[in-house]
Amino acid sequence: MKHLEAGQTVLLRLTGAADLAARVDAVGEDDATLILLTPPLRPPTTGGSAAVEVTTPRGIVTIKVRIAAHDGRGSVRVEPAAEPGEAPAVQRRDFVRVGANVPVVVRDGGPEGPAHEVFSLNVSGNGLLISGISHLTVGDFAWVAIDLEDGTPAIEALVVVVRELDRGRRAVRIQSISARDEQRMVRFSFAQQQRARLARDA
Repeated sequence: MKHLEAGQTVLLRLTGAADLAARVDAVGEDDATLILLTPPLRPPTTGGSAAVEVTTPRGIVTIKVRIAAHDGRGSVRVEPAAEPGEAPAVQRRDFVRVGANVPVVVRDGGPEGPAHEVFSLNVSGNGLLISGISHLTVGDFAWVAIDLEDGTPAIEALVVVVRELDRGRRAVRIQSISARDEQRMVRFSFAQQQRARLARDA
């Protein structure tokens, strides 16, 4: 299956169920085996439609698949669902990105993994630049809780590292977030942009 390689971390989007982070275990010409990184509330439905999202230099590539088999625990085999020759969808969403230094708790290895308390350097509606997570590399997934310091609950999201910078800085793209929290991120970004513009004009 094109775009998939053993060892990659991907997102498995199931119809009518929560998105699941997974690692590509094996890739064949017409199928791929994924190891789920978080246990699902219920096993995927054999024959059900789904999509695999993988981050590439072109953007996020979405591959339509169907669930060919699963072991009821953590291994899922998927097969292409698109017509032969149909190109996978490439998503590129543009959001305003602004400087913002807010607390972020990063957990890798699962939502209950060890917490790393760090800070963002900038934010947008679909990603962040975070300092202090040099142990993560491109393609790694992590769970984050972003404190906007406005008295509201932290925004929680699943992110993937898309770029490594020096001094432990990592650019991450939001892979899974509730619609409500995405809107909060967008509103926060625009508010920060307006403050910066007013400060420049003062």
